[in-house]
Amino acid sequence: MCSHFREARDYHLRQTSLNGHQAQIDEDGIFRAVISHGDPGIANWLDAGGHEQGLLAIRYYEPDSTPIPTMRRVKLTELRDSLPASTPAISADRHQKTLRDRAWAVARLGRE
Repeated sequence: MCSHFREARDYHLRQTSLNGHQAQIDEDGIFRAVISHGDPGIANWLDAGGHEQGLLAIRYYEPDSTPIPTMRRVKLTELRDSLPASTPAISADRHQKTLRDRAWAVARLGRE
């Protein structure tokens, strides 16, 4: 479920965003994210949360450059072959820990 601004309401339970500390940069210096409904085993996975449409926002803060993003649709079965071999993978267990940490951090901020 998202708000009328298309903001994810369950951001504390799903990885719907990445910041500069969370994002993994490939060896060639490019940030690549995978948006999908299911966990593809890629560190920079953004969970579509069952939505077929949505808004993608990119924020640059004091950048050295502002690269223009590109997107392409890839079949999940062809995903690994379409990414550089150095693209960081993540296990399902590690991803679940990341989500637990995210939920804990959001709950902690609500108490402060």
